[in-house]
Amino acid sequence: MCAIAMRNIDYQLQIDDDFGHKCAMLLLGMHRWINQQSTNVTFTPAGNLTYKISIKLTLDPTKHIMWGNDENRENPYVAIPLYYMDNGNHIHLSFSDNDGRELMTSTYTETSQITMAALQYCWDQIPDHEELKSIVERYLRTVSDNKDSFDFEDARNKAYTNIISDNDKDKIPADILRKKHHWYSQEIAGLIYQLEESTTTGSDKQSGDSASIPNAIKDTYARYLASLPSHRSDDEQFSGEKNDKPNNQSTIALLLGIHEFISTNVSKASSSETEQEENQNNTDALMAFLLLLSNLCEQYPVIVYVHRNELQQKMLFNIKFDDSYRSTASIDDWLNGTIKHPQKTSATSLNTIKHGRKILEFIPQLFLGPLHLADHVNLSFQSYASRSSHIEVTPIENTVITNVHELVPHGQLESKETKNKPDESDIRIQSSAGRIHCARYMNHHRSISRIRLTIFPDYRSLRYSSLWAMLLCALSLLNLYTATTECESLASLFSGDNLIAGLSMIFTLWLAKTLSGINNSISDHIRKKLDDTISKSLIFYSFSYAITFFNTNNRTTTNDCSLHSLSSIVPHTPLDRAEVLVSLVPILIFIKTMIWLCRYSCKIYMGKEYFINSEEHKLHHRVYYDPQNPPAMDTLEKAPYSILAENKKGEFILEHLDSYVKRQWSRE
Repeated sequence: MCAIAMRNIDYQLQIDDDFGHKCAMLLLGMHRWINQQSTNVTFTPAGNLTYKISIKLTLDPTKHIMWGNDENRENPYVAIPLYYMDNGNHIHLSFSDNDGRELMTSTYTETSQITMAALQYCWDQIPDHEELKSIVERYLRTVSDNKDSFDFEDARNKAYTNIISDNDKDKIPADILRKKHHWYSQEIAGLIYQLEESTTTGSDKQSGDSASIPNAIKDTYARYLASLPSHRSDDEQFSGEKNDKPNNQSTIALLLGIHEFISTNVSKASSSETEQEENQNNTDALMAFLLLLSNLCEQYPVIVYVHRNELQQKMLFNIKFDDSYRSTASIDDWLNGTIKHPQKTSATSLNTIKHGRKILEFIPQLFLGPLHLADHVNLSFQSYASRSSHIEVTPIENTVITNVHELVPHGQLESKETKNKPDESDIRIQSSAGRIHCARYMNHHRSISRIRLTIFPDYRSLRYSSLWAMLLCALSLLNLYTATTECESLASLFSGDNLIAGLSMIFTLWLAKTLSGINNSISDHIRKKLDDTISKSLIFYSFSYAITFFNTNNRTTTNDCSLHSLSSIVPHTPLDRAEVLVSLVPILIFIKTMIWLCRYSCKIYMGKEYFINSEEHKLHHRVYYDPQNPPAMDTLEKAPYSILAENKKGEFILEHLDSYVKRQWSRE
């Protein structure tokens, strides 16, 4: 990241008493001041996904975070947190304004200063934060190495630093670090759900036992340790690096302290309206604190600097980067863990259908190749970081997008508009010149939106493959006719003198098929089904030619080449039977490709060249998946508040957060 000389955070706070409030509101309430976030996805020939994200915002003048040093005191920079980005290996990452000028971004330290100030503000807004401090301090003291000179603020900040993902941790391998941050986010999600349930249903009080605190920390931490890909002993795993141990324990102590506070304070019975209001204020403020902390576990806010004299009320920024997609998914993967009608099918029935389908389709696929032409690409986009969120997928070379589904966790609470229509999504979609455009608005309270694109080869590729299949079918019929008759003129084609010519023809066919590939990587994968189909046909034709060669050279022939009756093609020897079976495979493959082509041609004849309506409409296709086994996404798997995406109460929690941010925005 680019860096500029910045003043010390203590000095920053002295000149701006509202610094923490501004940081918290901008990080928690992006959906209030970012008007539109548009993501354009392009599949490149190199096999990457190119993302271009345009962000249109209207920045509240009262929320300007002034940043600079003594030299530019009169004309400081304004720090703007644009976007939450996951810690992936993004290639060619760049940030620019509407004029294309590169923007300076914050360093690790500068980002940490802003996020720490936001967390501190959220902590201070908890009405009973002194009680929360005393509980958390008791846990932190237990794991502190310096109990005599214990400093609460320092210990808590160490816990924050260990949770926040945008920190340089050279001593920890990247894969283990990702697991650790994911584990933290799941534990924080558990606290959020506990907090939400405690205010609605109540829970039993749980007091902390000072003597059992170390064991509680170790037992909780053991769940994280069990997931680490390490062969060290449990004691060695728990100890970790010497400098990492205190931070890990302090983080768990922080989480356990918050857990006890929720159990003993927030969930306590309220006998008056005043106590109920106080509990609700504790809940709202603590919920905002935990949600902000969860956002920082596996993401970091991208903060750009703009000169104050260049700042406008309405601005547009661009983020560009490349990322690799995993792979497309076949129809079998699509059925794995997904279901269209969750109210009618249980998980047991789904597994039975899945395994039964695999068994029934294994043998046909072994001989005929893929039975389904469709492939799928899973994409996701942030849908609660702005008032409206959009994603546009550019056409993929030599392919066509025939359908789009929204992927929704099984059992997720539906919005009021769609609760009676489980197959209808609130995503708006339209198609123009092959481009697919989807939009979702923040009032639906969905943190992240997942879509699945159904992709077919284009008509030219499909017709080309059907011609290949027709050629091999005709040649196989010739082999079959020659092997089952006694025509001398046809048998001469398979004599020893013509063996070189026959092998040359087969080699030429293989070479022509290999050279007919497509250069786009995603297209190559989608075309692979057609290539596999033609390869199967060519393999069986080659066997058919070999059997015909041996068959015709080991029997007598005549000059009669006519087919007198059906009995003349009845196989009499094992070699004849093998010839019939092997030759039938290219014929069946040709029939399969013609069925694909006819279905495709019918849609084009009906005027559905792009398959998806060009007028904007609601997405009428929704697929549910098992939250315990979510489908893999192709980048952008994380989003603000994405830990709520798999829970049925996620929308309800985001509604309360929005109400809280609205009150805090103007400090009502």
